[in-house]
This record gives sequence, structure tokens and C-alpha cells, in this order.
Amino acid sequence: MHLERAFLVEIPHPLNSEEKIVVGLKSSLKKHYQRLWAFWRSPAKPFLLYCVDSASPDASTRKRVLEYERRLFTQWRREYESALGRDLLTLVLCILLSYAIWNIGFIFQAVDALFMLAGDYLNPYARVVLIIAPLLYGVYHKLLVGDTIFAKRKAFAFLELPLHLGAPQKAEFEKDLKKFIARAQGPQKEALLALLRALENNDEETAKSILSALSTYPLPFKETQQITSLCRELEFLLEGQFSHRICRIRRNEALEEFFSSPLYQSFASQLQRLVQELPSSSVALFETLQALEQTLCSRMRGKVEEEVLEALLEYYRETRHALISRARRTLKLFESPREFHLFPTPVQTVLVSFLLVGVSFLLFSVHLVDREDFLIVRSLKIGWQGFLGERLDIVERGVSLGSKKLLLTTPRPFAFAHRGTRRPQSVDALLLLREVEPAPQGGMLGTLRYLWEKSMAFFKEGYGNDFVVLHFSFKFQIADPERWKQYDFDGRGKERLSRDLESFLLAYADRVREKYRQAFFEEEYETARAKLVEISQSQTFREWIRRFLYPSPLDTYRVGSVYDMYLLGLEWLRRHPHMENNPEWQAFVEHEMALIREKMQSEHDDLIANPLRVRDFVRNPNVLELADYPGLYQTLLVMAINEIAMGKLLEDLKDEAYRRGFEGEALQYLKSESRLFQSIGVDLLEVRTSLERVSYLYYLRYLQKRQNLL
Repeated sequence: MHLERAFLVEIPHPLNSEEKIVVGLKSSLKKHYQRLWAFWRSPAKPFLLYCVDSASPDASTRKRVLEYERRLFTQWRREYESALGRDLLTLVLCILLSYAIWNIGFIFQAVDALFMLAGDYLNPYARVVLIIAPLLYGVYHKLLVGDTIFAKRKAFAFLELPLHLGAPQKAEFEKDLKKFIARAQGPQKEALLALLRALENNDEETAKSILSALSTYPLPFKETQQITSLCRELEFLLEGQFSHRICRIRRNEALEEFFSSPLYQSFASQLQRLVQELPSSSVALFETLQALEQTLCSRMRGKVEEEVLEALLEYYRETRHALISRARRTLKLFESPREFHLFPTPVQTVLVSFLLVGVSFLLFSVHLVDREDFLIVRSLKIGWQGFLGERLDIVERGVSLGSKKLLLTTPRPFAFAHRGTRRPQSVDALLLLREVEPAPQGGMLGTLRYLWEKSMAFFKEGYGNDFVVLHFSFKFQIADPERWKQYDFDGRGKERLSRDLESFLLAYADRVREKYRQAFFEEEYETARAKLVEISQSQTFREWIRRFLYPSPLDTYRVGSVYDMYLLGLEWLRRHPHMENNPEWQAFVEHEMALIREKMQSEHDDLIANPLRVRDFVRNPNVLELADYPGLYQTLLVMAINEIAMGKLLEDLKDEAYRRGFEGEALQYLKSESRLFQSIGVDLLEVRTSLERVSYLYYLRYLQKRQNLL
């Protein structure tokens, strides 16, 4: 049977010598209670023994000890509830921070810009990680590792002890005694029955005498142990008034001598006077308490238990700290244990949590926008025919605030709102024109940018040349929000418009390039061979052959042979509606396609089966030797022609007047050739272009960023 021993001290109240207070070393007491709670789970319940040293004990000392215990456990429960409340509020704040990141769009834009600077982009996975990062932090620190909620619950599990320590144990002991009597025999059984009757009659003196007699009976070893254990338990129960809490109070002469001495009386009178003069006497009161601590330590060390002395010093030390935090006239300054009003209480935790959630929902339900702006709201459609479907609404009416207005929507995750505007806005698109070898451009700033992109390409394992692109900047205006909302249902309408514009621009650019190629075929075809010879001496020639023979999935574009062009045209002719009822024509076309495929495959197999031959073409290019492979030769010749045509187009685009005409024709082409803009409710206002140079890594990330855009 375990007996846990704890020390308490009873001393005169510093402000009133007629009153007494009980103090203890809280850290030591907490360890005793935690150890007692660990033993409490065993069948043999442990006992708690309070060893109370008093300067002048009286009949109310036990009552003061029980009151001290109650106040101490009340304070610890408040500390536990406050710590638990802070942890729960931390989790709520982490959740709301994740919610805020989810709602604030410019955070994603800023992070995406940083990612693009490093040669990457904010993909959907990284976006989710960015959103849940605060939540993961809260869960990790408050639920998984360190001083978690579960660790606090385990550390404060002993708070249930008062319910068990003060519970009457007489009936439980009589029940155990009856079971033991049923197994006993001989004289000890009669003695045990007499003990049971004495307990039932509340005759403690008779019970104690019977206990003394039981220890004299000659019994076997096992029964002797059982009787001894039973007698010891009953002794503790009688001393603790049939509870598991025992108070042994003794007069401590050293304490009595000190607290009745003129020295302490002088300290007490000073404390009483200084407390009446608070808060002006805070400094003097602090110094008096500090002197009292030093005197107590020098006079009492070695005369009392170390834990008793530490309890007294801790009491005066806490009084000094309380004086610093709240210097005001109050008797609670010297109470033991001192009450602390901690934040938050359980009620405050619930109220603050609901308040934070409500404010967050309200904050992200209200949108301050310009008068020309509107909101596109995507929400769940509830109903028999549209259960858990989606609906799109336009919210334009709100509370006017000068040039602004407030719009109210349902917050996420119940609805998803994003802003649109009737004001003119811009969107960019890139058109790939030419692949060039990397080189510093634009002075010192361009050199630094070049070195940065090369280093990022190295770390990201990027390869390839730079690209000359035609950067289009379109200015458009939303004319019909009802149509635009179907196109911009998820807030990515501008990205979607940029992607769709590129397909139209590519068609327009092909028309322009075709004009340059046609003019070249008619006037300067003889220079193609010279251009091909010139290109054969550069790195571009090797890259063309590699992409023709060994195309990689990582290539931004692939090189198709002239045979591929022929096959594409023949396939279109074969499927032409006017040729469906002409079997002779279809048979002829299919025969030609089979011959071309056979010739193309034969030439390709011959080349890749002779890597040394290919290496010779790359190391020592000779245009005449390429004539033995007409497919490769004609393909390279067409690419050289395209290179010449593109070079002339780039030269023309550097001219301001030509570029303005080019922009006007592009705008007219987009308006006349496509019904897309009318379908989505937008008007194209103007087009501006500029020639730019981007790295391979940047362009690759630019394409990957939109790969999942529907």
C-alpha cells in the first residue's frame, strides 16, 4: 500500500496575526499529486499524508488545509483550462489563417511570381500546400509533437483526485472486510467479526484495540501479510476519518519561535503600514518582503525541513511578483494560494472562437469594389433536379460609398466569388517566333538576368535555347457580364482568354509568314541553299537534325519532315466530302500515302541505324551529301526557308510603322474571323506588340502553368 507524503506550513497571516494561512511548495505538491494519481489506478488505493508544520496549531488547522487544497486544485484547473483554451484558439487561428490565404488572391500571385523568377510556377499541389501550411503548423505543434493538448491532459489528469480523496471509504472497507471474514477461520475470525461490529457502531477506540490484538495471533505467512495490510489500511482510514487523505499536524518550535519573535513582529507591522499606503509604497513594500525572505532563509535553514523552508520562500516570492503586476490596496495580495484570473476561461474560449469564425466569414463575405465592378458567384444548386449542381450569379447591386461600393456574398466554402469589371483591362499572350542561342542582352541588367536564368536552368535541370517571342498586349472590355460569367466561372477567365487568343494569333501569324515564304519562293529561292550552308555551321543545325531523328517529349516543338506535310495534305484530300463517293480517287490517294510512308520509314530507319553517319553530318556538314536523303534534305531546306522568312518578319516588326499596321490587321482579323469574343461577351479595344526574348525554362514553365486550364 502506497503512502504519498506532502509537506505544508501554517503561519500567521502577515496582515492580521489573529488569522492563519497554509502555504506549500506548489511544484513539489504537483509531483506528489501526479504520483498519487498514477498509483490510484492500482487495486490497492494509495493514501495522501499531509505533514503540516504549524507555528501554533488549533482545531481549525485541518479545515484550513482542506481549504488550501481546494483553492490549489481550483487554480490548477484554471491554469489547465486556460492552457487548453489557448491551444484551441491557436488551432482556430491557424485554421482561419489557412482560410484567409485561400480567400486572398494576391498571395498566390506574389508566390507565383517568386516561383517564376526561380524557374518554376505555383502548381495546384503547391497551392494546396500554401493554403494548409498554417493548419499543418497548428496540428503539428498542438496535436502531435511537444506540449500538445494530449500532453497537457495527461499532465493535469490528477485534477480528478479531490473527488476520490474526500470520498467516504467506510462502506468500501467494510465490504472488503466481510470478504476477508468469509475466508478466515479460528480465533482471528471472531476478532474480525468484533472489528466489523465496532466499525458499524462507529466505535473507533474498540476498533483500534482489536487491531492491536490481531497483530498477536500466530498465523501462516500469507494470512499474516493480509492481516497486516488490512490493519494498516484501517489505521490510515481511522486517522483520515475514513478517507484517503490524512492530516498529521505538529507544532514546529522553530516556526513558533520565529513568528513570535520581535523581529517578525517588526516586519509584520511594516507590512501592515505599507499595504495601507499602496500604491505609493510599492517599492518599500517590495524591499521589505525581500528583506523578510533573506532573514527567514538565514534564521530557518537547517532548523526545518528543506521543503518547508522552500514553501515559505516561494510564498513571499510570489507576493513580490504579484506586487509588481498589480500594486493596489487589497488583502488578496497575501492570500494563499493566490487567485489568478487567467485568459481564456472555457466560456471565453467558446465565445472568442465563434467570434473569430464569425468575423472571418463576415470579412470575406463583404467585398469593397469600384462602381464599375461586379462579382461572379459560383454556388451549389440545391433542388430535386439540381442537387449539388452549380449555379453562377452576377452580384452588382450593393451599398454605395462614393466611388466604391460594398457587395455582400455567401462566404467560402458555401460559395466562391471573384471580381469582374466593366472597365477596360489587359491580357497578354506570347507567340513563339524563333529559337536562338542564349546570350546576354540589355547591358548590365540583361547580363545579370542571363546569369540568373542560366543558374536556375542548371538547378532545375533545364536545357535548350532562348526564344524570340512576339508579346501581344490586348485591351478588352466586358460588355455582357452574363455571358462572361460562363467563361470566367472559376476566376481564370483572363488566363483562358490569353490561351485562346494564342490559337487565333498563331493562325494569323501563319498567314503572315506564308506571305513571306511565298515571296521568297517566287523571288529568292536560290539563296535557300546558301542559307542552309550557313546554318549548317551553327549549333542550330545539330538541333534540327536531333529533333528530326530523335524527337524528345521535352522539346518545346518538334521537327516534322516534308513527308509529314504531304501525308497531312493527302489525308485531308482523302477525307474530303466530295471524294467520299469516288473510290478510284480514294484508292489513288491511299496508294500514294502508302508509298510515302514506306519511303519515309526506309530513310528514317537507314539514318538511325547509322549513328556514325549522323555524327559525320553534324561534325562535318556537307549539303551535297544530304541529297542522298531527300526527306532530310528537303526538310532542312524548308526550315532554312522558314528561317529566312522569319528573319525578314522580325526585321519588319522592328519598324514602328509596320508594327502599328501589323497590330491593326491582327485586331481586325480577330474581330472578323472569330465569334469567340461575341460569345463570351467582351469587346477587343486595341492590340499592342513588342519583341521579347525569353529563356527556354521560362517558356516551358509558362506552358506548364496552363496545362490543366479547361
